[in-house]
Amino acid sequence: MSRQHVSREQVLRGPLVRTLLILAWPTVTTAALQGIVTALDGVMVARLGETAVAAVASARQVFQVILGLGAAIGASTSILVAQAIGRGDYAAARHIATQALISFSLLMSALLLPLGWYGAPPVMRGLAPDDHDVVAAGIPYLRVLVLSLAPSVMTFGALGALRGAGDVRTPLRLTFWTNIITVILTYALIFGLPGTLVRGWGLIGAAWGSLGGRLVILVMLYAMLASGKLVLRLEHPRRWMPDWPLLRQMAWLGGPQALSAILLNLWGLLAIRVLYMTPEARAAVAAYSLSMLLRNLGVWVTWGLGEATLAMVGQNWGGRRLSRARRVGWQSARVALLYLVPVSVAMALFGPWLMGAMLVDTPEREAAVLLIGTRFLWSQVLAMPLLGAGMAFEGALRGTGDTTTPLWINILSLYVCGLPLAWVLAPTMGADGVWLGMAVGHGVRGGLGAWFWARAVRSWSRTQWTERLAGPPAAEANR
Repeated sequence: MSRQHVSREQVLRGPLVRTLLILAWPTVTTAALQGIVTALDGVMVARLGETAVAAVASARQVFQVILGLGAAIGASTSILVAQAIGRGDYAAARHIATQALISFSLLMSALLLPLGWYGAPPVMRGLAPDDHDVVAAGIPYLRVLVLSLAPSVMTFGALGALRGAGDVRTPLRLTFWTNIITVILTYALIFGLPGTLVRGWGLIGAAWGSLGGRLVILVMLYAMLASGKLVLRLEHPRRWMPDWPLLRQMAWLGGPQALSAILLNLWGLLAIRVLYMTPEARAAVAAYSLSMLLRNLGVWVTWGLGEATLAMVGQNWGGRRLSRARRVGWQSARVALLYLVPVSVAMALFGPWLMGAMLVDTPEREAAVLLIGTRFLWSQVLAMPLLGAGMAFEGALRGTGDTTTPLWINILSLYVCGLPLAWVLAPTMGADGVWLGMAVGHGVRGGLGAWFWARAVRSWSRTQWTERLAGPPAAEANR
C-alpha cells in the first residue's frame, strides 16, 4: 500500500474491516472537516441574527437542490473508475477521469448556471411568501452561491475519480487547506478586518467566502492531477475531445444518483416550506438550520464511510470478488450504527448548549429557537443511526453499478413515508410533527437499505458469475 492510496491488492484481498477503515478514515475526516467549516460558517451567520439564519437555511437548501444535478459526475466517475481499477485497467481509469473533469463538467455547468441564476428569485419567494425580510436577504446570497456551481461540479468529478481509485488522502489534504482559506475569507468578508481596507459585507460576504474556497480547491486539484504524481493523472490535451459513448454511459449511470441527490435536497427544502406553515415559522426554520449543523457533523462522517464503501465494493465487483463485496456492505452498515448511536445521544445532550453559543438575538427569540432545536435533536437519537446504515447500504449498491435502487429507497422513505407524515402532523403538532415525520423517513430509509442489499446479494448466488469463473485481471502494465 502506497503512502497516497490504498492499493488494489489490499482492497481485493487485505483484511476486510481493517481495509475498509483505512480506506474510510481520510474520507470520513474530509467530510468532518467540511461539516466543521459549514458549522463555523453557520456560527458566523448566526451572529447576524435570526433573519440571516433563516435566509441562509432557505437559500442553501435551494442551492443544494440545483447542485444535486452535479452529483451525476461524482457518482458515475467514482463507480466507473473503481471498477476499472478492480479490473487492473489503469488506462481506462485515466480516460474516465479526464472525460469527467473536462467534458462532462463543462456540459453540466452550462446547464446549471442559468437554471440557478434565473430561478433564485421565484423559488425564494415561493419558499417564504410571507417573510419579505428572508426573501430580500436570501436572493442575492443564493445568486452568489450559484456562481460557485461550475467549480463545485468540476471538483465533484475530480474527487470522485480519486476516491474510486483508492486515493482518499489527497482529498483530505486539499480539504484541510481549503477549509482554512474559506473560514478566513468568510470571516473577513462578513465582518471586515479592523485596520485594513477590507470592510465587512454582512450576509453576502458569507456567499463570496464560499465561492473563494471552492475556486481554491479546484485550482489545486487540477494542478495535482496534471502533475502525474497521483494514482490518476489527466490525459494529454489532444485526448480532451468529448468521448460521446462514454459520456452517455456516465449520464445514464449518474442520472439516478443525480435525481436521488436532488430529491434528498428537495426533501430538506420542502421541510423548510412545511416549517413556515407552523405557528413557530421563522423560529422553527432557524432552529432547523442550527440543529442540522450539529446533526450533520455525524451524518457527513457516515457519508464519507458510504463513499469508501462504494470504492471498495466497486473494486471487488470489478475484480469479480462477489463474496467479499457482499461482506463489505454489511460491515460498513455495522460501523455506521456503532458510530452514530453514541454520537446521536451526545448531540441531544450537548446540542442545546452549542446552539445557544451560536445564536445572537433577543432573549425571547433565542429561547424559542433553542427549545424547538432541542426537540429536533432528541427526535434524531434513533433516526440518525438508521439513516447512517441506510447510507452505507446505498454506497454498497452504487459500487455494483446499481444507482436506481438507492433512488427508489429515497423516494419510498422520504416522499411516501416521511414527508406526507410531516405534512399531516404539522398543523396539529407544529414543528414537532415535522421532526417526527423526518425521523420516520430516516428509519424507513435504513430498513429499506438493508432489505435491498440482502435482496441483491441473494441474487448473486443464483447467477453463473462467481469468483471461481473470474479470469485474470487486465495487465498491470496499463498502470
